[in-house]
Amino acid sequence: MAGRMKVTQFSPANVTGTKVTKDTKVANAFSFGTRSFTVWKSNTLDGVFGADLVFDSGDAIERIIAQERPRWFNSDWNTTNGFINSFESRSASKGPEPEGLAIGKAYGRTWMVLALERDNGLMLYDMTDPVKPMFRQYINLSIPGGDIILGTAGDVSPEGVLFLEAAQSPTGKPMVVVSYELSGSVAFFEVTAPGSSK
Repeated sequence: MAGRMKVTQFSPANVTGTKVTKDTKVANAFSFGTRSFTVWKSNTLDGVFGADLVFDSGDAIERIIAQERPRWFNSDWNTTNGFINSFESRSASKGPEPEGLAIGKAYGRTWMVLALERDNGLMLYDMTDPVKPMFRQYINLSIPGGDIILGTAGDVSPEGVLFLEAAQSPTGKPMVVVSYELSGSVAFFEVTAPGSSK
């Protein structure tokens, strides 16, 4: 382990048939997920080993966060004292932790909303071509100077995300509904047409 980062010698695609002993030499180490998202193309209905990797976002999520919120990069909330932890407090552990996602169609395109539990942010990707997802927007409604215990920290720790297509939405417009675990809040977002000012 490097700090709290957990690593393995196995790439997800080649675990089967590999034996490990105390004398095994490791040429490459792979860190566990929670820093990226992956798109697989299923060849069968037999699970992950019947699928081909077609896209992995690599370090793109962390690069976007570093650009959008450099002061709070890889920070999360301290549930004991109610305040945000220091810069990079999550870097040696699991990073921003993309934990939930929802996929839906709007304006003739396929969209994915990715919920980042520890970063508190949401990322919107155009998934119309799943081999080449395109990042479109980052939203983070947490308030770093706030206190989650007092309820002044905004929306903290997105846990569940739901994409309502226009036909399912009570407003007749596509929406995203997000529940936030630590703040106990729910947020509603209207999905607007690409190029819109909203």
